[in-house]
Amino acid sequence: MSYSQLRRLDLRRAFNPAPRLHELHTVFVPFDSLTGERTVEHATRVALTHRRRVALMGATGSGKSSIIGHVLATAGEGVVGLRVPVSLEEPEVAVEPEAFLAHLLRHVREEVLGARPGSRRAVEATLPSPGRETTRTYTAEAGFAGVKGGLSYAVRQALEEQVATQTRAVEAVGELLAIVEDYGVVPVVVLDDTDKWVPTPLAPQNAQLRGQFFTRILRVLAEQIDATVLLAVHPSYVDDDAFQAARGFLERVVELPTLPDVDAAGRLVARRVATALDVPEPDLDLGQVVTDEALRLLFEYYAPSANIRQGLLTPLNGALIEALDADAEVVDALHVRAGLAALAGATWPS
Repeated sequence: MSYSQLRRLDLRRAFNPAPRLHELHTVFVPFDSLTGERTVEHATRVALTHRRRVALMGATGSGKSSIIGHVLATAGEGVVGLRVPVSLEEPEVAVEPEAFLAHLLRHVREEVLGARPGSRRAVEATLPSPGRETTRTYTAEAGFAGVKGGLSYAVRQALEEQVATQTRAVEAVGELLAIVEDYGVVPVVVLDDTDKWVPTPLAPQNAQLRGQFFTRILRVLAEQIDATVLLAVHPSYVDDDAFQAARGFLERVVELPTLPDVDAAGRLVARRVATALDVPEPDLDLGQVVTDEALRLLFEYYAPSANIRQGLLTPLNGALIEALDADAEVVDALHVRAGLAALAGATWPS
């Protein structure tokens, strides 16, 4: 590895701890391939294609958003994901069924109108059109972009009619999801940020928001709409009465594993390096980028927290900056230690 290549990794944001949502799957290594089991991505994908409500349970930064992006991006034409943010919206969106459903409708409208920039870019599939071949971009992550020729048109017509007739939100959502299903596509309501309601001294209201969401919103999605749902939950929710009461509405809870060993951490790093440098992953010699000792220190720092974002990628990104400042040609243990020292309150293995 050379200084110029390390610089390229930095310019390409190879170790960016928080890529944009539609980019997550491009740098993600599935847990199923790391553990040799089929208990995470495969299990989630199968559950969604069978129209089940699924919760992904994992600590902050453990990879839930990446799994959601990967599963949706690889699901094929039979699934369409509808991301509905709730944790940063007005509180009533998370606790009032009518407000939530109206919020969901706004996002469906944006999907149909193609209002999400960059959402069409993830996975390419060739979809035939009469008289000629065309290559169109399709991904379940992209909502309605590129899905089944007449589906967007049918949903658009329904939306216009609902506005004209002032259809109630619960009826409107049910009608729209039924239209999608009529085209042989499973619509998945994706709630990617419902793991954020962990009570803290700065946000004591989180417990109340969480309780209202699970007792009211999830119940409406299950009982009145029968929606297929994929949501993120935090392990601390297990002891929560509201979450336990809502378990009957969740047909599958998929628990995220931790990275099993330093080799697994190395595979995550290698994927990002190969993507940034545009080289085939099998041809990459990771030791020419990050030394074995540096990778070991990073894994030991990650292990207690199981937080890939803060425990592995953030210190690695800092170590890369330290290496560049030192005009180095490889990220070594000294750079990792310096990067960890720069993190407020950080500790590292001896």
